[in-house]
Amino acid sequence: MSYKVNSICMKVISIVSFLLFFQPVFSQYDWSELNRELEAKQKLLGQDMVAMIWKGDSLLYKKEMGSFNSKIQAPIASCSKWLTAALVMQFVDEGKLSLDDKVAKYIPEFDKYFKGYITIRHCLSHMTGIEDDGKLVKRLLERRKFASLEEEVNGFAARDIRANTGTDFWYGNIGLNIAGRVLEVISKKKFDVLIRTKL
Repeated sequence: MSYKVNSICMKVISIVSFLLFFQPVFSQYDWSELNRELEAKQKLLGQDMVAMIWKGDSLLYKKEMGSFNSKIQAPIASCSKWLTAALVMQFVDEGKLSLDDKVAKYIPEFDKYFKGYITIRHCLSHMTGIEDDGKLVKRLLERRKFASLEEEVNGFAARDIRANTGTDFWYGNIGLNIAGRVLEVISKKKFDVLIRTKL
């Protein structure tokens, strides 16, 4: 994502976060400022988009632009990473998990491949040190669907270490997928069920 698009996304997120923080005070808030911001940046954000803000079961705001609407399913890529982190922190708040817990405590496969030192904190901070799939184009062309998150994460355990855990930041899905699998093990529920029921 370019710096300019990232900057605009952060501005929109900041406005929405501010509005949500004061939502109880302004329960009938005028969303015109957010509408103006989204419309002004529509071309830069990619013409087609849907913005929705929910509180509990109530839809507070919805803006559909271009050919997208709230019924269209589209991949959201990295937008799911923060959802995983939020879910992990719920488990931490509930005392079911610590950020300093070793992944191998929940997924023995990591001990089997001598990676028992990787923690949940390493996973959330993109510092597991686990080798990724290599070049982006190659990854996209060769990417396959796994039967389960368990299968994918067990595959991560078998990969080589490219850097000492905790010393090298490498942005990707590996750590967050491992953390998601830990949540599955603790809760005995599939990750998609956890996202739907707990967030």
